[in-house]
Order: sequence, then structure tokens, then C-alpha cells
Amino acid sequence: MIKHYLLQILTSIHCNIRTMERNVSNLCLFAAGTVLCLIYITSNGLDDNNYKADRDIDDLTEEYTRPYIPNSTVKQIHEERRHLLKEQCIKQQSSRENQNILDKVVHTDDFYIDDIHQMIYCRVPKIGCTLFKRIMYVINGNTISIDPYDIPPLIAKDLPIKRFENYSRQQVEYMLKHYTKVLIVRDPLDRLISGYFDKLYSINPNFWYKAGAPAINIFRKHISSWKSKQCGFDTTFEEFLLHIIHRYANRIPLNKHWRSIYDMCFPCNINYDIIGHIETYSKDISHILGTIHAEHSIKMRSNYSRLENIHREVDIMFRGYPTACGLTKKQLLNRILGGLETRGYIKLDNQERRNLLQGEIESDVLKSKLTEIYYKKPNPEKGFKDLRKTVLHKIPLEILKAIQSIYKHDLRLFGYENFV
Repeated sequence: MIKHYLLQILTSIHCNIRTMERNVSNLCLFAAGTVLCLIYITSNGLDDNNYKADRDIDDLTEEYTRPYIPNSTVKQIHEERRHLLKEQCIKQQSSRENQNILDKVVHTDDFYIDDIHQMIYCRVPKIGCTLFKRIMYVINGNTISIDPYDIPPLIAKDLPIKRFENYSRQQVEYMLKHYTKVLIVRDPLDRLISGYFDKLYSINPNFWYKAGAPAINIFRKHISSWKSKQCGFDTTFEEFLLHIIHRYANRIPLNKHWRSIYDMCFPCNINYDIIGHIETYSKDISHILGTIHAEHSIKMRSNYSRLENIHREVDIMFRGYPTACGLTKKQLLNRILGGLETRGYIKLDNQERRNLLQGEIESDVLKSKLTEIYYKKPNPEKGFKDLRKTVLHKIPLEILKAIQSIYKHDLRLFGYENFV
């Protein structure tokens, strides 16, 4: 069955936002509830001699305290990205490029609108969209703090940022012509790895049931546990990839967390002004903020993204999932620790692991202990390249070829190399 789906592919190939009233007093109350603390740390600005991939793509940090003056290096990089996109779109000339883009975007919730700075952002899950959404909220003056990290990530999904559904068709057409249009992209395989760890390896019963269990029931030969069969909590990365291939082969829409950028943001229809890359996220954010004249509206903690991700994993575990799929809190915690170690966020010795798993432990205490471990034994040498190598070394070549075919547009349009 697996080979059938692979052959078929190879041959035929809520960031949801609730609408809220923008009443000033309500916004102030909301902001006060989300602000944790005000922290301002000075850091370096954009250096044209250091415009390269960040050491780790999860280290999404930058601070914007200087006037923005785009240098020749920055201009050249972004012009090359736009030129490559246009060139590749002309080469493929698919029929969809002739369709009216208005008919598409007015029926999607993937575009966020900032009227104050006249910016349109196409959000793609697993490409820093939670942080960027918080940035958009902060630069519009909706919070007391000017550090987006003061808004907890689990609250970010409810931030009231406008979408195209809030406007008339004529207004949307005007914005597409005159607003600064922003797209941030990522290597498709890296995005899938991130999506797997966030939605299936992490404690996420909703995705376990919807994606994990179906993948296990179709592709696992011997299912030894009812928890695996009914809940799907232990889905492997290979089974996850096969799940995507299966749905694509059967023309079943993919979940937005692993849907292609090509299908979500219409890059051959919309003339994007800025194309950021997750690999240079901090510097691209600086360029975006400078372009829309919002560089003085924000300060961000330096090197905080990894620590926030650690705290987020703890919050998820304690947020109503202590008995997820019948797993004990100790089993869930052990899973979290394994995921954090695999991703290079922390480095534990055997004694530290045993101490963390002993007895009952509260959320704040666990965060404090993991924070201490994080700062005491930073693991900067282990980044996403190591994670990618770890998860891919046992994946069959034919599976990787099928995945590459599914995401071929994202690879070509944005200059990423084929992985097989």
C-alpha cells in the first residue's frame, strides 16, 4: 500500500483569530492581562558583513534601536529573492496564475492586515508566524510593553488582527496594489520536521487523534498498544511523512501546518515586496520593520526564543493535558524532556533527568529548574542541522522523493535545494 501511494505521487505529480471589538479600554485590559514583565536589553543592529543564516533558526531575536538605513547588501539579497520568484513563476506558467487572485484571498484567513503601516502579511505556520503576529500587534500600539515576547505564545492566537474578510472587495484590491506585501518562507523539509515535533511529538492530543492515529492505523504493520491505535501519541516521523503523502495522493486537503507556501500565499499571483527567510529571520524582520517605518516601535529580548519554547512546552503539559491518552504526568514530562534534548534546547545528564522526574512537580517549579539548566549548560552547537540529520537518517529514499515532489514549488520558487 505504501509503495502504491509513493508511486502515485512520483508519477502524477487557529493562528485563528477571533473578531473582537477594538474598544480602547478593552484593549488596555487585554494588554494588561498578557504583559508578564517589561524587559529591555540593548543589542547590535543589522551588520551588512554578517547577513547570513542565523546560528539556529529557533533563535529568532533582534533588537531595533537604530534608525533603519538599508545597505547595499540587504537591498541586493531581497532583490535577488524577488527576482528568483518572478523568474520561476514565469518558467512554470501554470494555469492557476491566470485566475483572479481576489476570488482566492477573500476566502482565506491566511493574510493579516496592518492598516497603520499599510502592510499585508501572509502567515504560514511553522515559519515564525506566532512571533510575527505579536510583532504586528505591538507595533500598532496595542500593548503597554514594546517587547512582543511579553505576550505569551498561547495567547497570541486570540490577538485581534484584521484579515481580508474585514474589508470589501474593492478595498482588498486596493491593498494588494499599494500595501507592502510580506512573505516569510522556509525549507519545506525543515518546516515538516518542526511541524512534527510541535504537533505530534509534543503533547498535542488534538493532532494525535486527527493525524497520528490515522497514520499509525494505515502504515504501522504491528500495533501493539491500544493507545497507539486510538490516540496516535507515538507517531514516528516516517509515519507522519506517509500520512502527508497519502492525503496528497488522494486529493485530501493538507492541514495548514504542512500545507505548501505555494498553496497558501499564492506567490505567483501576488507581487510580494519582501520575501523573508526563517534562516535569516532576525535580519529580515529588521528589514521589514525599517521598510514600513516601524523600527522604533519595538524592542525584543535577546536570545529569548529558545527559552520561551521551553516554557511553552511546560505550559502545554499543564494546560489540561495531564491525562492525555491515559499517559501519566511522568510519561508526559519524560516525553517533553526528550523532545527538548533532541532539538538541542537543553542538555541533561542522567541525574538531572531523574531529579526532574521524581515526585510531583508544579509548572512554575519545572520552568525554574529547566531555565537554570538552560543557562547553566547552553547547547548552542546543536542546532537544526543536527536535528535534521537525526530524524532523516532512517527515512527511505522513496519517501523523501515523494515529499520533494509535493513541495517542489516551494523549493524552486524560494531557492531551496532538493533534499534527494
